[in-house]
Amino acid sequence: MLRANDELIACVIIWPQKENEQIETDPDEPAKIDPFKQAEEWKSDLVKKYGIAENRFALIPAVGNESKVGTFEVWLVPPGTPLPDRMLQLKPSLDVECQ
Repeated sequence: MLRANDELIACVIIWPQKENEQIETDPDEPAKIDPFKQAEEWKSDLVKKYGIAENRFALIPAVGNESKVGTFEVWLVPPGTPLPDRMLQLKPSLDVECQ
């Protein structure tokens, strides 16, 4: 979509882990990742591999929704539309937990 429409903005809304939060891990499960680090890797890949302009990405740290801590959402925002509010409380159709 980003390559097909050079006016779209990719917006990644991130509910970060709490500082000093102890995460229980199961040795049989993949390690949890830092959602900010993952989003920065995606951004870097899209800029380098596909020539998407760096200014077409917005990484927004969200607050105010305890059930979403450690998760993120990816939105494609059309031109002229405001970026999502960092106090976002919406229930999206697809939640992806960082694993």
